[in-house]
Amino acid sequence: SEWREEGVAVLGQLAVVADPETIELVANKLEHMRPEVRRAAQEALPMLAAQGNRVLVEAVLRHVESDFGCARVAAGKVLQELAVRDDEYAVKALVDSLNHSNHDVRIAAVHTLQHCGGKNAVRLVMAKLRHHSEETVRSSALSALGAMGKGSSDAICAVAHCLQDDSSLLRSQAATLLPRLVCVDDGDEGLFALAAASAATALDHPHPSVQEAACTSLLGLSKNIKPRLDA
Repeated sequence: SEWREEGVAVLGQLAVVADPETIELVANKLEHMRPEVRRAAQEALPMLAAQGNRVLVEAVLRHVESDFGCARVAAGKVLQELAVRDDEYAVKALVDSLNHSNHDVRIAAVHTLQHCGGKNAVRLVMAKLRHHSEETVRSSALSALGAMGKGSSDAICAVAHCLQDDSSLLRSQAATLLPRLVCVDDGDEGLFALAAASAATALDHPHPSVQEAACTSLLGLSKNIKPRLDA
């Protein structure tokens, strides 16, 4: 087993300068029955990401929906590591998974994206939130953005905009998520003011449900500063 593990690791090194067939060969080891071989492939594949290799990400994606559960887990971990590095191809693959037909795949994509905070990730999730027509997909994008967008003025504005969304689900989500994107104790006074001003704008909306979402969000923001005021 040690020879197998070392052999897969060497294949990973060769794939850096080799053709797509070698990359595919390493990715296929994610399907191996022995855990040490899957682990070696899992560790070898992210090392190729320095190239921004679309072929690599496509090779890993072919195993994300494998019939073999351990292969799915291994491929998912590779994809997560690439996405956390803000690899554009990996992030795009995860964002595209937000509208996957399989509920479990969508949930897994949300959980993985919540650990990402790079510019590519925030940009692509925001685009999905703004432009997709399905409520469930936009809700998944909003959930991811609410976790990954802390400290981002663009994310704050995007979440605040959802306070006025036609969907009651998105309005409720946005009201809860907006206060989590800022924290005055982290020196985010400017972002805090932006969030408060964006939420206050929704108070002028003619629909009572939008006004309620805005008020809920402002109450959440007020709880962020209350401990400081009491101190």
